[in-house]
Amino acid sequence: MDELNEFNQLLNNLLSTDTEFRQKAEKIYEAIPSKDKIRLLFMAISDDTKSEETRHLAAILMRRILFKSTMEELSKDMDENYFIQLKESILVLVQKDTIPMMLRKKICDIISELVTKFIDDE
Repeated sequence: MDELNEFNQLLNNLLSTDTEFRQKAEKIYEAIPSKDKIRLLFMAISDDTKSEETRHLAAILMRRILFKSTMEELSKDMDENYFIQLKESILVLVQKDTIPMMLRKKICDIISELVTKFIDDE
């Protein structure tokens, strides 16, 4: 199983009503480095074949990472080019016609967090 499929299964387990599955998934999720989490979450949000619920969770988790982390913490794992690419990709994603309105709002929340981080940094 490749990394993206494993991560998508992890997201599904985070949505599980089974406490044991969810708790195991939470431990695994917390062990993933921020840079990898952000990349995989973005890929999950972007994937039109995933359930809307999974994509919503991915957007919420990405925003949470950005909200909880300082720019210094994020910069440890990610260089400026990574952030530039992330910003551009998110702006392209939010403009896609296939994005449901509620997910689009969550993506706008991510954009808001990114803007806040970069304004605070300057």
